[in-house]
Amino acid sequence: MRTIDSYALHPSIMKIDVEGYEGAVLAGANETAGRPELVAILTENNEESIKYGDGIESISCFMSEHSFTAVTYNPWLRTVTAKNNRSDNTLYIRDIEKVNQRVAEAEPFRVFGRST
Repeated sequence: MRTIDSYALHPSIMKIDVEGYEGAVLAGANETAGRPELVAILTENNEESIKYGDGIESISCFMSEHSFTAVTYNPWLRTVTAKNNRSDNTLYIRDIEKVNQRVAEAEPFRVFGRST
């Protein structure tokens, strides 16, 4: 196995879905998570996170250490807001204001016949 850092990637978004091993994966991504171009990390957590690690707490701690905040996105209002509770799938954003600005400036689009 290799760590994420060993690939020397420069992603703007990462999705981590490793069936309970999120904490171990993140432990090998310190350098990557510190890169300023990384805007968001999406984690898919479930009860396996507790079975194979210490659950959402280690993920939340890692995100805080790297200045990421758990958020919720409302596509109809086009807003990103911080949230206190974590869920099975959590989106973490480093700079909420910057993302909100980008969302506000993006072209509207239609979903299910409804405009954003």
